[in-house]
Amino acid sequence: MPKSPMMLRRLLVMLASGIFAATAFTGTGHAATGHGQHALFEQQAERLGLTTTERQSLQSRVDGYLKRTGGTQVAVNKVSLDNGKGYILLTLPGERTARDISAAAHPSFHGCAYYFFCAFQSVSFEGDVNAWSDCDVDEISFIGYGSWVNNQTPGTRAQFKDESRVTRWTDSGAPTEDNSADWNWVFFVKAC
Repeated sequence: MPKSPMMLRRLLVMLASGIFAATAFTGTGHAATGHGQHALFEQQAERLGLTTTERQSLQSRVDGYLKRTGGTQVAVNKVSLDNGKGYILLTLPGERTARDISAAAHPSFHGCAYYFFCAFQSVSFEGDVNAWSDCDVDEISFIGYGSWVNNQTPGTRAQFKDESRVTRWTDSGAPTEDNSADWNWVFFVKAC
């Protein structure tokens, strides 16, 4: 039984994620996008060689993030957060690491662009990625074990906060990383 409202919310997020992943594509995620953008996402999926089933599965995952974050879909596998201050990048079907198909390659540290703090869904910098460049307190979408990269300006220290937003740990300063981080106690991160 969850011990707090935050734990209950996290449990509900987990259940909703499973439901979104298991349901068929309904197009609900396109409410945040226009018809022209939908066509662009279809073109991106086609260029990537995604099957109809893979496209539907990916869009269902995007829809789940859109519903939870209120973000805007900007690519077939990318959701923009807080007016561009952050983003969620989803792994493509059959791939273990997320990649930004909508942008030119930029120097990165384990796939985390410069000036960003990146939280990875899985260990070893794999799975979906939450990334922020702002100094706000941002919510971690993941539970279980994942990984993170602080690729902010050198010396910038990220703060890891519990469900009460109390800082429980601060890293040693960018650039830093942890390839096996416990998201079970981390509910929020202040990137700088």
